[in-house]
Amino acid sequence: MNVSEINLTAETATLISNDFAFDVEFSGRSFKDGNGFESWNNVEIESVKLVQAHNEDGEVDHVLSSDEESQIIETLENHIRDSL
Repeated sequence: MNVSEINLTAETATLISNDFAFDVEFSGRSFKDGNGFESWNNVEIESVKLVQAHNEDGEVDHVLSSDEESQIIETLENHIRDSL
């Protein structure tokens, strides 16, 4: 799964998988983390809500599976973390 578009201010994103394009709204936060010796930027997505799903034929009714939701969260966290 890849991020096609993301708007951090509006907390919206479009992600592309093999079968679908997902338009999602998310809630999350970024923060500085560390262990006393090193520090790094970290991201935590708290929730994801599917707005629309599309395939090559147009908009489809789709309910996110827990695996898809987990994959979307991981993809968003990695994408945001890499852009900080």
